[in-house]
Amino acid sequence: MKTNEKQLPPITVDLNNLEDIICPICGGMYFDIVHRLKRVPAMLSRSSKEETISIALFRCITCGFIKDPFKIEKKQTN
Repeated sequence: MKTNEKQLPPITVDLNNLEDIICPICGGMYFDIVHRLKRVPAMLSRSSKEETISIALFRCITCGFIKDPFKIEKKQTN
């Protein structure tokens, strides 16, 4: 750290006051981390070689639901 940079004081957060994230399907509150793998073609990678990237996602341990951040959800129109 540079000598002229100011250090920020640590933030203290009471976890009991934070909102729980629940599964939108079953209401479960516990999740596993799973990984989705994507292949990056050589033409798009910085190294000019084919690469694989890992994207961490959360899976509900109760029902198995995974919110896919790449899926565009269409709004239903009546």
